[in-house]
This record gives sequence, C-alpha cells and structure tokens, in this order.
Amino acid sequence: MDFDLNIALYSEADACFRKGRYREALRLFKRAARADPLDSDCWFAIGSCLDALNRPTRAEAAYLKALSMAREEDHPALYFNIGNALFDQQRFEAAVSWYARVPAEHEVFARAERNRRLAESKAKRTS
Repeated sequence: MDFDLNIALYSEADACFRKGRYREALRLFKRAARADPLDSDCWFAIGSCLDALNRPTRAEAAYLKALSMAREEDHPALYFNIGNALFDQQRFEAAVSWYARVPAEHEVFARAERNRRLAESKAKRTS
C-alpha cells in the first residue's frame, strides 16, 4: 500500500470531481484505490463518479464495496447513495429499504425521506 500516492491521487481526483470532470476523476479515484484498496472513501467517490456518469449499476457495486469497509458514521450517507443508485435502476422497492436505513438525526435524512416517498409512489405505479 502506498498511502502517500493514495492521498495525492485522491486530492487530484476530488478537484476534478468538483469541476465536473467525472471521467478523469473516476480514473484517478480508481488509481487511488489501487494504491490503498481498503480506502472506503475511494470506493464511495468511485460510486459518486459512476452515478454522475449515469452508470447506476456500477455505482451501486462501488457503494456496496465502500459500505463493506466504511466506518459506521459513513453508513447513512452510503445508504442514501445506494438507494439513489437503485432508484436510478428503477428498483424502487429495494431503494425504499435503503432510504429507510438513514437515521433521523443524519444530515441526509430529509432527502432520504423525500426520495423514499417518491420511490414508494413509483413502486405502487409499477406493480
């Protein structure tokens, strides 16, 4: 593991992401993840890049990988993002279950609740 390389690549990737250069950011985040395969933040960011590039199935996989190694305090945001990836795949019932995991005291709770209600509505229309 090369922690210095991981940090440098992550910083560069983050700057690209913030500028909307998602493909470049994705490439750099993947290199950062190779430098430290246990960096859950890299996998979270990879998922966000894939989401921005409209690749929800791959984003879901990256978020689940991040969740498997993330700190507990990062879980609620990952639950929300996994729900979003499922929603984008039109897997509304599955999305509802992930949104419901976000605790009320978390900063993304209001958005998760809004998306949960929307997913429930769409699930009813498609069943």
